[in-house]
Amino acid sequence: RLLEAGRPARKPIKKQLLTEAMKTKRLTWAKKYENWTVEDWKRVLFSDESHFIAQGQQIRFIRKGNEKLNSSHVVQATKHPPKKMFWGCFSYYGVGPLVPVTGMMNSEKYQPILVERMLPEMKKRWPNGEGFFQQDLASCHTSKNMVKFFKESHVTVLDRSGNSPEINPIENLWAICKNWMSKLDCTTVEKLISTIIHAWLKDKRMLSTCRDLVESMPKRVKLLVEAKGGHIKY
Repeated sequence: RLLEAGRPARKPIKKQLLTEAMKTKRLTWAKKYENWTVEDWKRVLFSDESHFIAQGQQIRFIRKGNEKLNSSHVVQATKHPPKKMFWGCFSYYGVGPLVPVTGMMNSEKYQPILVERMLPEMKKRWPNGEGFFQQDLASCHTSKNMVKFFKESHVTVLDRSGNSPEINPIENLWAICKNWMSKLDCTTVEKLISTIIHAWLKDKRMLSTCRDLVESMPKRVKLLVEAKGGHIKY
């Protein structure tokens, strides 16, 4: 009867727990930017770090008849697959630099990346200084040294509400890249690095993907206001 009523079973979406205090902060942020247009969001450089796991092709479904088991029927995985962290950024105008990070990110590693990669990208995209930089609220991003760095570098950091990956579309971009890569062989760290560089810098779908994500920002903010700071679909 549920199927007849158009209510098939679906896996629940995994989201971070939101307390009322978190929702209030998210709503306050959304109201601050609810009048921003796509043109405003085009002036933002979104950034983040993400881990990528070295693994084989990730096949979700197969169509197997009575034939013998072969490699196309198997998802092969190592017991403890190695992983690699990358820092990246993008804007409406496409992806920016992609930087491999050794170990975990900290302020000592983060600041040189911003000096060597982020500042030139901001200057390239917005030479008159009208751009904004968005990052999450990780401690290595918001330490006293980093606050001082942004001030001395004349970089305007966009306000960010905590516990809100939905308002940083680079989270979606990472997921899209990982989906593209799941169909390829990334069984070693070397292959993983080569594959993500190709996806980031050479995939023809990347520019249109970046533009779609930035153009979604006004809708994300609107949904966040409507949800009173609660979860949204992004």
